[in-house]
Amino acid sequence: MSLSAAASNRLHACHDCDLLVNLAGLSVNSRAKCPRCGALLAHKKFDSINRTLALSLTALLLFIPAATLPVMTIKLLGHANANTMLNGVVQLLNSGSWWMAFMVAFCSLIVPLLLLLLLFTTCLFSRFYLFPKIQIVLLKSHHHLKHWGMLDVYMLSLLVAIIKMKDLGDLQMGTGLYAFIVLMLLMVYAQQQFDSHECWDRLEGRSA
Repeated sequence: MSLSAAASNRLHACHDCDLLVNLAGLSVNSRAKCPRCGALLAHKKFDSINRTLALSLTALLLFIPAATLPVMTIKLLGHANANTMLNGVVQLLNSGSWWMAFMVAFCSLIVPLLLLLLLFTTCLFSRFYLFPKIQIVLLKSHHHLKHWGMLDVYMLSLLVAIIKMKDLGDLQMGTGLYAFIVLMLLMVYAQQQFDSHECWDRLEGRSA
């Protein structure tokens, strides 16, 4: 079958068993499953591109205060020590744990920022039908990077630190913690709202 015929029929290959399934006519808020293995093929979401665009932009605006403002401040024997996400990486480097510092920076700072930039740029280009070749690169990059963002793991580590340190001194929550919580929720919601199939369909519709 030619590429134009496949595009017109909305044929999608199952990620698990490679069965070609026609997804033409899929309604909003409906799910399509593979008839052979039962894997989820697509979930057509309402206004996915505009919602993801707004959520990713808001998360990007929150990223700087979440990374630079104090997450918590602990006072021990009259001395106050404010900690931020960036300070944690610097302290690991100063202690000689460069590999741990790299992993923390990569999974909690670099990848989340790249994912937000990819979501925002992909949806922006798809919304206005810009740079189709660049869109393909962005969609593939998002597919490979989306499993490396670990803000939820970082949040769990913060909760463990709060529980263990609250009895050692006067522990105060900083503005960065609240910004980080909102950032994490926005990023999770943006990932849920993003529909890569819609972006691919818009690319196919323009190239057909």
